[in-house]
Amino acid sequence: MTRVDELETRLRLLVNFGGVVSKETNLAKLLELIAEQVKTIINCDRCNVFILDRYTNELWSKVALGMQHTEIRVPFGKGIAGHVASSGQTINIQDAYQDLRFNHDLDRLTGYRTRSILAVPLRNVGGHIIGVFEATNKTGSAFNVDDEGILQLISSLAASGIENAQLYESLSKSQFETIYRLAVTAEYRDQHDTAIHLRHISEYSALIAQGLGLPEREVENIRYSSPLHDIGKVGISDAILLKPGKLTADEFEEMKKHTIYGAKILSNAESSLLQIACKVAASHHETRGWCRWRTFSTPCACSAFISRNGTPKRPGST
Repeated sequence: MTRVDELETRLRLLVNFGGVVSKETNLAKLLELIAEQVKTIINCDRCNVFILDRYTNELWSKVALGMQHTEIRVPFGKGIAGHVASSGQTINIQDAYQDLRFNHDLDRLTGYRTRSILAVPLRNVGGHIIGVFEATNKTGSAFNVDDEGILQLISSLAASGIENAQLYESLSKSQFETIYRLAVTAEYRDQHDTAIHLRHISEYSALIAQGLGLPEREVENIRYSSPLHDIGKVGISDAILLKPGKLTADEFEEMKKHTIYGAKILSNAESSLLQIACKVAASHHETRGWCRWRTFSTPCACSAFISRNGTPKRPGST
C-alpha cells in the first residue's frame, strides 16, 4: 500500500468513526465500538479506553480487546494511562518494559506481552481531561508521529460522544431511581419484601421482552417501567388493601380498580418510559386466553405474565 493509499484509507475510516460515535448512546457499547475502530485505524493489537472516575480518582476501562469484559482500574497519576491523565501529555513508548511507569502486573496476569504503547488524553470541549486512549503493540513497527496525530484527532471526536453517553446514562439512572421510589411507595403498605418483589417484577418482565425478540432499548424500557405496575394501589383504602381476611364481592371489585387508578396516574405522560408504565399498570392483571397473548401490545404481553407476587404466570391462570 502506498503512502497516499494509506492516508485515504485512514481518512475513510475516520469519517466512518465519526458516524459511529454520534449514534451510540449506550456507554459500554460506545467504548467497545471506539476501541474496535481505533484498533483498525491505528493498526494495532489492542486499544483500551480509560474513563476518569472523579469520585474514586481512578481511571477505569471495561474494554480490553482480547480479554473478555475485564475491568481495569488505574490510580490517577500511576501507570502509563494515569500519567497521561495527570500530565495531559501524549506518551509514545517503543519498549514498554524499559519504561519505569509501565505496570507489568496485567501482562503477568494474562500472559500478554506489551511491546509498544501510544497513549493520548481524552479532553472534552472545555479542555478538561475525561479519560485516556491507550493503544498497544503497533503491527509490524513502533507507533510513529502520524499515529500520534491520528489518535489525538480520534480522541477529540470521541470525547463528545463519550460525554453524551455518560449524560444519557446519568439521566436514565435518575429517571429509574425516581420510578423505583414511586413504586416502593405504592407497594410499601402491603409488601414486606418490597425491594425483592420489585426486582423480580423488573427482571421477569425484561426476560419476557427478550424472549419476544425486542430491541435492547425496548427491553430496558420494560425493565424500568414494570415496577410501577401497582402504582394504582395508592388509591385503595387500607381497610381493603390490608384486610387480613377474604374480601367481599364489593371490596374485590374495588381492589380490581387499582389497575384503572394506576393508568390514570400515569396517563398523558411525555416520557416514553412512563407511557409504557401506564400500559403495564392498566394491563398487568389481564386474563385473556393463553392462545391469544400474541395479540397484546408488547408491555401488556409482558405484564400479563407477571403475577402479583412477582412470579411468572400465563394469562388466564390463577
